[in-house]
Amino acid sequence: GNLDVGGTIDTGTGSTLTGTGNVTAGDCTGDPDFCAGGPLPIELIFFTGKAIEGLVELTWATATEENFDYFSIERSVDGKIFKEIGRQEGVGESFNRADYKFNDEFPLEGLSYYRLQSKDFDGYTEIFEYVLVEVKNLKRDFSVFPNPIVQGNFSVQTNFVVDESSELIIYNNIGHIEARIAIGDWLSSFTVNNLRPGNYLFKLVTSEAAMVKRVMIN
Repeated sequence: GNLDVGGTIDTGTGSTLTGTGNVTAGDCTGDPDFCAGGPLPIELIFFTGKAIEGLVELTWATATEENFDYFSIERSVDGKIFKEIGRQEGVGESFNRADYKFNDEFPLEGLSYYRLQSKDFDGYTEIFEYVLVEVKNLKRDFSVFPNPIVQGNFSVQTNFVVDESSELIIYNNIGHIEARIAIGDWLSSFTVNNLRPGNYLFKLVTSEAAMVKRVMIN
């Protein structure tokens, strides 16, 4: 049927409205797709990605930006579960073309999906179509950040898809094991509040290899 709104209606980001009737609203706030005729924060012209000497270069451009905050750059191994790998601040207000570039300096070996998610200052989010990029001949490696670790919070990122047996072993400066942590994905975050400040060895062990990084905890 019909839905007539005399005041305001707020659908919220990600909300949907289904039906076969008409919707009229004099003062509509929320998802611009719901508020017919409402301006989108950005108009994306293109988004491309290519592998260049061990990194992935992502480039894109916008035709207009209105009340726009930033882009979230996301990556996935299956095209379904995406994780943020970086952010790029937007111009904010512009009716001219704006060009952007972001380098993924620690890409995954093999095929990866990359996509952009835009955020405006009002909290509206828009997700754009992904691009598929293949990276070959990478030496397996991992990183721990931030380094030094502050307040026990850190992330582990690999440049390969980890297997179920992958484990992070933390050694103190005299070689004693302080912690063993299962690693279930190429990017994971952890908290270790029981480790004293000092230097540690972080050893990532998989079914095929073992790698070590020296990490400081403040």
